[in-house]
Amino acid sequence: MCYVHYAKKLSGQFTKMKAITMSLYKIISISLVFSLLSCSSSEIADSKDVNQSQIYQKYYVTWDAEDESTYVEAVFRFGGDKGTSLILSEPSTITVNGKELNGKNRLFRGYIYSRGSIPFTTKEINYAFTDTEKKRYKNGFQIVPIGILSVADSFSKNNNLHFELEGEPLATYEEFHLKIKDSEGVEAVFVTDVKGSSRIFVEAAELSELSPGQVNIQISRIMRKDLRDCPEIGGFTEIRYLSKIYSSKISYKQISNI
Repeated sequence: MCYVHYAKKLSGQFTKMKAITMSLYKIISISLVFSLLSCSSSEIADSKDVNQSQIYQKYYVTWDAEDESTYVEAVFRFGGDKGTSLILSEPSTITVNGKELNGKNRLFRGYIYSRGSIPFTTKEINYAFTDTEKKRYKNGFQIVPIGILSVADSFSKNNNLHFELEGEPLATYEEFHLKIKDSEGVEAVFVTDVKGSSRIFVEAAELSELSPGQVNIQISRIMRKDLRDCPEIGGFTEIRYLSKIYSSKISYKQISNI
């Protein structure tokens, strides 16, 4: 399924992204390809052939509370986040909680090291990268859970929505993403990066694209931050915690707010 995304500012605090299924699949796909190509180099090299202090690290972690699944990635590029993609040469290694990641060339993304179903808790995610000169870099992370305190059985498109969140308030370097998906596959995503936030407010007018009937609601906490222990060139991490999925219904009938 292909989606078109567009954004709109809400009250200076929220960005809304609606995903609408379109028939312009080929045009959208071509545009996406050119966009990806312009972002990062598609060249691939061996890490033994580059200056080890210029290996840029990017780490990605996803924890999905709906099915309690985990997924981790590591990406290495020469000279910066858009530089030449690198295959780690011996004796270089990358592990998460002691488990070695598997490498694979991905179309338009370069060489990616990844692994699913690595056992870890939300309080213990440890990346360890060793370069060809046997210099070791360690970065540990915690995932901070997030949920919604209560979701009404149904709500009206004519009412504003208030979602009180369960978990730590929003911290620096974090965002909350609230996704509402209707039965036709249309998604509305509301984003806030206001430090200290513990609720999300959605105006009724911003629900206009959603169809009446069953909807799924999910809240995510996303943290993006520079790595502390990395080569001279730097590094970056993105950690996502996806809450369980909450079910509700949309109607046109005027009812009490959530």
